[in-house]
Amino acid sequence: MTAALRVVVVEDSPTQRAHLVRLLEEDLDIEVVAVAATREKAVAAVVEHHPDVVTMDLVLEGPAIDHAPAGLGAIRDVMALAPTPILVVSSHIGDRASLVAIDALAAGAADAFPRPSAWTEEQSAALREQVRILSGVAVVRRRPPPDPAVLPPRRGGRPVVALGASTGGPPALSTVLETLQGIQAPVLVVQHLHPDFVESFTAWLRKTTNMKAEVVREPVGQPRDGQVYVAPADRHLCLDGRGSLTLLEAPASLHRPAVDELFRSVATHSGGRAVAALLTGMGEDGARGLRAIRDSGGVTIAQDEATSAVYGMPRAALQHDAAEAVLPLTEIGPAIRRALARVFV
Repeated sequence: MTAALRVVVVEDSPTQRAHLVRLLEEDLDIEVVAVAATREKAVAAVVEHHPDVVTMDLVLEGPAIDHAPAGLGAIRDVMALAPTPILVVSSHIGDRASLVAIDALAAGAADAFPRPSAWTEEQSAALREQVRILSGVAVVRRRPPPDPAVLPPRRGGRPVVALGASTGGPPALSTVLETLQGIQAPVLVVQHLHPDFVESFTAWLRKTTNMKAEVVREPVGQPRDGQVYVAPADRHLCLDGRGSLTLLEAPASLHRPAVDELFRSVATHSGGRAVAALLTGMGEDGARGLRAIRDSGGVTIAQDEATSAVYGMPRAALQHDAAEAVLPLTEIGPAIRRALARVFV
């Protein structure tokens, strides 16, 4: 018999805490091994019990530090001391305009689940399924990066930067984008997110990178250099033959928006002046599209394992021989700048 998944529940409300325990253990394949109501007890429980997953509320007992919810501090502590997949379960992430959900992902949470005022059977089942999915996510501490690689020059159509990410992507994208201010190319981004978080994620990028960023809600005829364009929920962001940004509902793939669809369109219409990077994330989305960009003469980069929160998508890129350079996170932005300087030659 397969062992039950071990979960630590962090929630300050005794009523909500007891209810979460009941919901999680309903199918008998999940066992709550500890509960906690404060930042300190949350970290102690994770260190002691080594759970497969932690569910984390954002508002916990005790004072906020630096005006941030105690749950954010608990996330940072867990990821520093005992890295574990964290699922934020909180009513505070129900508002699409709330930046705190994106802050939680940036702090190291693997995903976030809006807590409803009244749980339905469907929502309860979805919560348990998300815990099962996250139990298979490998999380790592960050380590100092090695020396950067040197990328060769390329020639082709209009310069475009394309970035794709999934789990662990928000802080990774922020790290890359904050080095790209003033570049002579538009930056196209696909980040796998719950639809409720797309607007707040984009607002968070503006705050953390000081770059202009917008969700693409309708076709953009002339994307501007130095501006970030984020794919919306449920439609693919693509580049067309005129250099414009378009939105497509097909194909109905596992991920929509899909990194592969963006990268393939960039390979077709930007060719040798495309610079693309595939960052941290689960699964294989983006690997084939990155290979298409490499085959078209573009510069292709994958994040290395040591700095990836989840080494799924970058690993798939290597398996498809799609990345000509494998770089630590902090070197990807500078490498993109060097590559762009060469594509104008």
